[in-house]
Amino acid sequence: MTLHPAQERALAYLRRKGTEAPLESIRSRVERTFAELERLLASIDSETAAQAPDADTWCVQEVVDHLAISLEPAVEQLGAAIEGEPPGAAIPAHLISAEALERSWADTVAWLRTMHRRFLDVLLRADDDLPLTPTVPLVMVIKIEDERGELEALEWTETLDWKCLALIPHPHTLEHIDQIRRILARVS
Repeated sequence: MTLHPAQERALAYLRRKGTEAPLESIRSRVERTFAELERLLASIDSETAAQAPDADTWCVQEVVDHLAISLEPAVEQLGAAIEGEPPGAAIPAHLISAEALERSWADTVAWLRTMHRRFLDVLLRADDDLPLTPTVPLVMVIKIEDERGELEALEWTETLDWKCLALIPHPHTLEHIDQIRRILARVS
């Protein structure tokens, strides 16, 4: 399979900042990104969090739900991988709870904070001397320009080592921090 140049760049980034990086660098990146998101969420009230800019766009609460529900199985996958156990199937992209808007904003944010702590706690059990196997199937999603110059999502599954899985919440969360800021600019 021939990779799109954007796919090659994404995989090179994961190799450089994940596989080849010291674990402390990965932990630090993820921890800083989680803290940045939590600071942003603390500034958002429940009414604003539930406002979608249009019918085709998630509201902030749905984005936070997506981050929490995606991170929950990643905690289990990472724990299994660092213990040398099979990590299971790839986590689907675009996950969202059926009750995303039924749960209170405070409970949604608390759930995400819990997932952040659990993920970072699992990372504390890892060290740079652990083998990079077993590998983990990861659903990758990147934006590329189509022939009209418009952005479209390119999605594929890649099998990567546990250090890449440990890094994934960093770019995934950064992408959604930007999304939240775009939503807030439209609903405020």
